[in-house]
Amino acid sequence: MAKVSYAVETRLAPQVVWEALTEFGPRRADLWPDLSASSFRVLERGGSWARVREGTASLGIWSVERYEWEYPVITATVEEASAAQPGGTWRMEVSPGPTGGSVLTVKMDRKAKGFAGPCSRSPTGVFWRREHGACSRTSVGRPRRRPESLVVLLAMLAVIAFPFVVFPHPRTNDASWLADAQWPLVLVEIAGAVVVYAVFRGERGAVIRMGLGVLLVGSALTLVVSLLVFGNLSNDRFAPLVFFPPVLAITGIAGIVVAVAAGVRHRRELILGAYIGLVLALGFAAWTLTRGARAWLQAPYGFDVLLLLLVLGVGVVVLGTSPNVWALAAPLGRLIAGPRRTGDRRRSK
Repeated sequence: MAKVSYAVETRLAPQVVWEALTEFGPRRADLWPDLSASSFRVLERGGSWARVREGTASLGIWSVERYEWEYPVITATVEEASAAQPGGTWRMEVSPGPTGGSVLTVKMDRKAKGFAGPCSRSPTGVFWRREHGACSRTSVGRPRRRPESLVVLLAMLAVIAFPFVVFPHPRTNDASWLADAQWPLVLVEIAGAVVVYAVFRGERGAVIRMGLGVLLVGSALTLVVSLLVFGNLSNDRFAPLVFFPPVLAITGIAGIVVAVAAGVRHRRELILGAYIGLVLALGFAAWTLTRGARAWLQAPYGFDVLLLLLVLGVGVVVLGTSPNVWALAAPLGRLIAGPRRTGDRRRSK
């Protein structure tokens, strides 16, 4: 029987590490890069326990584990595995670090099985090293870097630069077809939002639905404010500021209602989604009001404003599926972590 103990230090707060250890939703494979999303499946789950099948597909390693936890300790027991005998355990305890951050103490009591046994990984993606072994430990909860966020950022910059690069000196009725393309673009946005509401479920669904709903409602309010500030009802160029806000608002409110109704157990995710949507909506408002009447009276006739809204909507989806998304919620960290602050409640007694 192999008995190994070690400690891993990280700059992450204990509560962040604890939430990563007890995360058994779609984000688990993102939080622990050594887990394969294709191999992960929740078999059973209770309030403080879960049975899951997980593994590393590239190594052909898999296991059925029963997790039981009570802050600050979580224990995983092998029920069936390709590289370990049944009955083996991992015990992981989170504690504050001496100079900040946290320390994850791991105690393993398992017997390897088969060729892959000596390099068998823990369920959390922390590798252990046997004497003279070749396995190395990775940092706790290291998120995968995803290019999608960079692509969305570049798309936003491209949309912002679009009117200045393509129409540096717009003349009357230049590219007037762009004004006619506004409605199809808005219909694409509405249809896309409905599809997103239907496709994404669980924790990610709560973040994305709420974020997209808040963004659409905020954008509708921005267009109304724009109409009041610089609009002119006698000019057809400002018609989008009249007709688009109700459509966007209704779609946004529908998303918020669906998010709340389907995510009553995901309060943290709903708050995070609202935070993301609010930040992006404020960015949309700043750009729209800065562009002013010129955005609608001259080419591209507000097309760039609506195109930016589409890109921001895609940004909500990307952020809602990104392992780095929690860093965006730093100002709301305590509020978001509230429902699972088990350790804090115990210490206060």
